[in-house]
Amino acid sequence: MKIHTRHMVFGLFAAFAAQSAMADLLPIAPLEGSVESTASEVSLPVAENGIVTARACPTCETRTFYLDKQHRLLLNGRSVSLAEMTKALRSAGDTPVAVHYKVSDSLITRIVMMVQAK
Repeated sequence: MKIHTRHMVFGLFAAFAAQSAMADLLPIAPLEGSVESTASEVSLPVAENGIVTARACPTCETRTFYLDKQHRLLLNGRSVSLAEMTKALRSAGDTPVAVHYKVSDSLITRIVMMVQAK
């Protein structure tokens, strides 16, 4: 019985070691990136196929993106149209906005803004 237990423990240890070694060899790449910005630093297009620009601060480099076909515009947790989000951004000033995009092609997956009621 003791020999069987030793083999089982050794087998588990070997499997764990092999898995750990494989994890070290596999590249880890982010799938999504984000620009944390403010409403005044994000510009949305008039149409769905236009250019979106965003920058993290007034002196930071402006990033250029396009909207993914399956993008979501979230205002206070609910999906809104491009026109609604544009209107909200124009009046939100320094309200934080997060622009999330796919690293592989820089297509925006979602834009999120939470506006606090006054």
